[in-house]
Amino acid sequence: MAWRLLFLGLLLLASSHSLRAVANYSTGTATPTYNLTAPTSSNIPYWQSGWTQPSVQPAGTTYTTGWNYVGSINGSQSGPASGVYLGYGWVITCAHLGTGSLDFTLNGTTYPYVADSVHSFTGTATRSVVSTGTTTTTVVNQVDIILFQVSPAPDLPALPIRSSNPVENSSKVVMIGYGDGGSKTNETWGYNTVNYSPSVYINLTGSSLWSNDFVTLDGSTAEYQVVGGDSGGGDFIYNSTLQRWELAGLNEGNSPGVFSAFVQLNDSTFSTVDSNTPAQGETTTYTGTAAYATQIEQIITPVSDSPAMPAWALVALGAILGLAALPSAVREQR
Repeated sequence: MAWRLLFLGLLLLASSHSLRAVANYSTGTATPTYNLTAPTSSNIPYWQSGWTQPSVQPAGTTYTTGWNYVGSINGSQSGPASGVYLGYGWVITCAHLGTGSLDFTLNGTTYPYVADSVHSFTGTATRSVVSTGTTTTTVVNQVDIILFQVSPAPDLPALPIRSSNPVENSSKVVMIGYGDGGSKTNETWGYNTVNYSPSVYINLTGSSLWSNDFVTLDGSTAEYQVVGGDSGGGDFIYNSTLQRWELAGLNEGNSPGVFSAFVQLNDSTFSTVDSNTPAQGETTTYTGTAAYATQIEQIITPVSDSPAMPAWALVALGAILGLAALPSAVREQR
């Protein structure tokens, strides 16, 4: 697509300015509206099912959904931003936001950032350029994802991460962001169909960051769009087989009126042909494997202690040890 390199140049621009959160252009008008209240199943099919419920509901909440996992980051280097609580005290967001003050506000409570807890990721892609001949190089860059810890940990169950690509023209994504023009007071949401090839290599212009993305395009009827301040917010897709909602990606950037792009979190392979390369007749292809979900889960999941032994097993073990000690006890009495 001819807009790909233009797309790369807009990603950081859209994310670094304090604009509003997820914008609703579905009415087809130039002036968007914003969904400021939590969605329900009347807005999004199955939205109020498929979520593990916490032991105690957040204040003012009767049922927890993905809405309760997306919060605001109070002072990233590029201004107000969003993040998603994964569980076990860990938050995920986009690396292009920087690592300034990462205090995280979720459901009305601010959770302090744990110093030096940031985890970043690197990814490898093969860049193959075909013109009169073929040249192949390996590109290793930081991925547009970071994890960090907050303390104390919010009382929410861990989120499942989607393990497969969205399905083009079929999967529907719920986008949630917390930019709100810098005031960080209003969370908003949108609901689009993934209607472009769901595995696209994105090299963020002006940085060394890259990502494997999926995209929603704005068609003749305008759709919801992510805009500045939404970066790092959550994108959820319903898994009809497991009957649960899963975190599929992070809001990364947009080209207003054209598309929105989301960092894909699953383990996947990608192959992107960039037709907008410098030399006439030249074709550049990026291929690689992304394994973010596995790495993320390895980092955030606590190492469990040895499993507790059932009472009957303790009794049996005691009896065995007692019998083993019996002969020596008898010998000592002689």
